[in-house]
Amino acid sequence: MLIFVLCAIAQQDSSSSAPTKLKKWELHGYIKDLETVNLSGGANNILTNNLIHNRINFHWFPVTGLTFVFEARTRIYFGSLINASPGFGTALNNSSNDIYKMSVLIVNERSFIFQTMLDRAFVDFTRGKWDIKLGRQRINWGVNLVWNPNDIFNAYSFYDFDYEEHPGSDALRVTYYCNTNSSIELAGKIATRTDQIVAAALYKFNRKQYDFQFIGGVAHRDLVAGWGWAGHLGGAGFKGEMSFFQPYSKPFDTVGNFSGSISVDNVFKNNWYLNVSFLYNSGGGMRANLGDITAIAISAKNLYPYRYSLFTEVTYPATPLLNTSLAVIYSPSGDNAVFVNPGISYSIKENWDLDLVGQVFMGSFYQSSYKFQGAAIYTRLKWSF
Repeated sequence: MLIFVLCAIAQQDSSSSAPTKLKKWELHGYIKDLETVNLSGGANNILTNNLIHNRINFHWFPVTGLTFVFEARTRIYFGSLINASPGFGTALNNSSNDIYKMSVLIVNERSFIFQTMLDRAFVDFTRGKWDIKLGRQRINWGVNLVWNPNDIFNAYSFYDFDYEEHPGSDALRVTYYCNTNSSIELAGKIATRTDQIVAAALYKFNRKQYDFQFIGGVAHRDLVAGWGWAGHLGGAGFKGEMSFFQPYSKPFDTVGNFSGSISVDNVFKNNWYLNVSFLYNSGGGMRANLGDITAIAISAKNLYPYRYSLFTEVTYPATPLLNTSLAVIYSPSGDNAVFVNPGISYSIKENWDLDLVGQVFMGSFYQSSYKFQGAAIYTRLKWSF
C-alpha cells in the first residue's frame, strides 16, 4: 500500500513496458593483464605481481521481459608480491563471496593463485511498471563518484580501480516505476546471521530538475535513514548523499554514526574535467594506518577511516586517444594523510586500451614524522570483446 501512496505524490503518471529483446542471448567481456610494481619497501625491496583477469558476461533472453544474467571473473596472480603475502589466496577466495559460495580456488600456491567466481547470477523479470531481480546482483544506491553513504548494499573502495563492476549481493530487489520521474525500490539481502541483514526501501523522484532519493531500513545491526540528490548548481553538477546509522539493540544507550558526502563537478573548455568531493564520517578518527585506508572491505557506515576527507580529480584528454588524470585525497587530521593517484590511458585501437596508474601514500600514521608510506605503479593492457 505504501508504494501506491508514495507514487500518487508524483506529478505525472505514464505507463511503461519492457523493451522488446531482438536477440536471444549476448556474450561479451574482456581480458586484462595488470602488472604491479610495489615500491613500499624502497629500492632494496621492490616487489612485483602480475594479474591476468578475464571476465565473461552472458545474458539470455528466453522471452520478452525475462532475462538470465551470468557474469564470471577469473583471475591468475603470480609474482614476488603474492609470495610476500601469506594467506593471500584464501583471503581472496573468502572475500569474493556474499552469502552463497560461488567461487573456486583452483590453485593456491605461495607465488601462484588461480581463482574463478560468479559475481553476477540473477534472474530479471520485467512486466509493465514492475521489475524483479533475484540472485547475486549489484544494488547501487549511491549517487557520488567516490564516497557513497547511501550504498548500504555494495559499498566499494576507490583504490580497487581494476574492478569496475564492483561487488554484488545475494538479494531480492523489487522496483515499481510510478512514472518516468519516480520509483519505489524494496531490496533485501539473503542472510544467515543477524549481522548480515541488509533490507531497505528507496524512493526516488524528480523536482525542479533535481533527482532526490530517500532510503530507510536495516543494515548490519543498525537502523539506517538517508537521502541524496543530483542536479546542477549553475553550470556544474551538484550531488550529495547522507546516511545516519543507529544500533537498534540499544538505541538510547549508543551514539549513532553519520556519514555524508557532497561533490561538485564540471567540464571546462578544451574538455578539462574537475571533480571535488568532501566526506564527513562522524565515526572516523584523526589517526589511522595504511591498512585502514586501503581496505577493500568497507561499508557505507565507514567509507574512510578519517573524520574529514577531501577528494579532487582533474582529467584532460590530451588527444582523442590519450587521456590523463590526477586524483588526490587529503585528510586534514593528525596524520595529514595524502593519497596521490596519477593516470594515463591510451586507446591503442578499437577494443584495445593501455593504462598506466600510480598510487602514492604519505602521512605520519601513528609515527612522529611525516613521510612517504608506500607506492605502487600499475601497467594494464585490456582487450574487450
